[in-house]
Amino acid sequence: MKKNVDKTKRKIGILAIGFLLLAGPLCARGTYLPSMVVKRLLRSSARLQQTGRKTPVREDFAAYLRAQGRGTFEDLDDMLQDYFLLDQRHVSSAALKRNRQELRRTVRNWLERDFYAAAYLEPLRKNMAIQALQGPLDYAQLIPRGTRLILLGEVHQHDWMVNEVERAVLQLQKTYPNKHVYYASEFVDAPAAGRLYVLQDARDVEHLVRKRPYYRPLTERLVTAGVRVVGLENPALSEEFVQMRSQQLVFRRTAFAWKTVSASALKERNQYWTRIIRQIYQQDPQALVVVHAGLGHTDYNHANSLPWMLKEFTPFVVEFSQPGMEDLNTLLKRHVPVDPQTRQKVQSWKEQNPLRPIYLVRQFKSKRAAVTVGCDLHVKRLRAAD
Repeated sequence: MKKNVDKTKRKIGILAIGFLLLAGPLCARGTYLPSMVVKRLLRSSARLQQTGRKTPVREDFAAYLRAQGRGTFEDLDDMLQDYFLLDQRHVSSAALKRNRQELRRTVRNWLERDFYAAAYLEPLRKNMAIQALQGPLDYAQLIPRGTRLILLGEVHQHDWMVNEVERAVLQLQKTYPNKHVYYASEFVDAPAAGRLYVLQDARDVEHLVRKRPYYRPLTERLVTAGVRVVGLENPALSEEFVQMRSQQLVFRRTAFAWKTVSASALKERNQYWTRIIRQIYQQDPQALVVVHAGLGHTDYNHANSLPWMLKEFTPFVVEFSQPGMEDLNTLLKRHVPVDPQTRQKVQSWKEQNPLRPIYLVRQFKSKRAAVTVGCDLHVKRLRAAD
């Protein structure tokens, strides 16, 4: 009962925020909840649907839009609203306009993939496998052999996710002894102007892992193991983040938030990072590059994410998750539920050994299926109580 009450309160809260955004003096040039962007798209849907030749797929998509227009888009708001609701006092009109364009692209990206999953659910599920595994995981087996670009998407500063990232990188290094394995990290600064630089020692780690010192031990261990560690982050952004943290400011209310997590900022940061990643392949065409960054950069859920920008390298996206993080990928939650047999196996393992980690692993056998749900491999770690 309490869960239903909390859900109702949440819906009311979302509607209230939406009303304030629309009614406030800044809303005409500001950001909106994702569902409000959808409503605007729907109002122009007749014009959008007339663009290009009419096909059954276009007509099905038009029907899907009309049907969705009668709903609340709660799943969409859950997944994307943190990138939308930023303080508008810290951004210019021109920047707001650019950001609105990217917000529309992100929302449209979600709608198109949700439509595909709803319309082609059976083929989608035939191209996926879900299994319960007890750790440790073997990423050399889970990731197809010959993959050139692997993106490991996480939620910042979770110990078990960092451990999985390290395990994956070291297993890949062992699997490909004749290739140089590069670890390209959001949490390591690039030299000025985004040049390619491979970290040499602990002093480099101390100097270049500034934004989140939490990742220094991981970075130092990988350098020591002979992995070629490369920084991706713009050092100017890291410096600003350090200053903001020292002042104990509320992140969402700062101008810095617009430079880092707004839809247009995500695009700009990813463009900066892709230039560095391309430099790796230019200098070392046989390289295996493993990118470690937040989910907003690495998955297919965002229209300007790294796998879209680097699609010529046929990227493989791994997404780490845990209970309570379902809102970070609502497409997966909507279309790839856990079957009763797998749930039963998990429960049995918990009863036998409640301390041993259990993982729900979803593998997508086609790129179409992976793109639809946001990743190629989804790794969810369960706690004993889940």
